[in-house]
Amino acid sequence: LVLPTIEGDPNNPNDPAHLRYLGAPVLVLDITTMDPDTHETLTLDGVFGMNYLVASIFFSEPFNLGDIRAGAFDYLVFDEPSGVLSLTFASFIPEPGALTLLGATTVLLLGRRTRKTTL
Repeated sequence: LVLPTIEGDPNNPNDPAHLRYLGAPVLVLDITTMDPDTHETLTLDGVFGMNYLVASIFFSEPFNLGDIRAGAFDYLVFDEPSGVLSLTFASFIPEPGALTLLGATTVLLLGRRTRKTTL
């Protein structure tokens, strides 16, 4: 999935300035809505999912937690009148394995500090 950016060349989808999501599951669906009074229709050319912008977790039945992914951006702002989405890349995105290792190390260190020794 390539998300064109203002900084990138609009005629070159391989420009490294564009955002590239590798292995991203993509479903493109045009959404058409109709004004009930005028019967005028408006078609949106697809929807960009929030799971590409913020942290996400995969849930499976019944309430099992799967893959946890940190968000790639510190913040985002959508300027609706201009039609511009501004993003700032996160300064640090830990891998899920690193978080597990950090959590286990913290538990071990805290357990060691609270243990009392009797002579």
